[in-house]
Amino acid sequence: MVGSPPAGRDVALDRGFLIAKGTTLPQGRGYVDALAPTFTVGVAYGVTDRLTTQAGTTLWTIADAPSLYGTARYGVIKSKSVNVALGALGVVIFDENETSAGGWPYVTTTVEAGRVSVTGLVGVGSSTEVFESSFTGQLLLQGGLEVFLSSALEVVVEGLYLGEGTDPVAAIGMRGFAGPFALEAGLVHAFEVDAPDSAALPWAGVSLRF
Repeated sequence: MVGSPPAGRDVALDRGFLIAKGTTLPQGRGYVDALAPTFTVGVAYGVTDRLTTQAGTTLWTIADAPSLYGTARYGVIKSKSVNVALGALGVVIFDENETSAGGWPYVTTTVEAGRVSVTGLVGVGSSTEVFESSFTGQLLLQGGLEVFLSSALEVVVEGLYLGEGTDPVAAIGMRGFAGPFALEAGLVHAFEVDAPDSAALPWAGVSLRF
């Protein structure tokens, strides 16, 4: 992002709750984060002002199996109002004696206007069997809205769809910034097709800048 972001926003500047944004981390800046109840732990780092990498592990997924993930994102357009990045996400899931892997190249765009930020992401899958489905050729669609109530507090609303065989997911929550920390909490809900609606799942997360 051109110039200095508002106080604290360089903690998790590159992501919403679930969505990779078009913004990238400044060179040499990064953060570690942890999210419950999925027991996700990850680290992100700005290799250059345009290249951000991230890796981590999730000890519980919707497949009830641990996974490893990694992503790299390169900012092709960077300005105060529009940021566009090309990226790729890779996931490996360890389910009993079987290992599954998937990859999603994508393009993500974030448009900012004052206190409002909108992100849209489109990707395509390439995988072996993941969650008992093959995502090869299937679209990954994500969208997100961030509204800053102040420089230290924002509301985030997001939705994502991984393709046929998965349930659309929506999330809503708040993120607050305090020095090197970003604290977030909210609800995530999977809309199960042809099944009774389940309750929304609460989550909480923390990110620490380094």
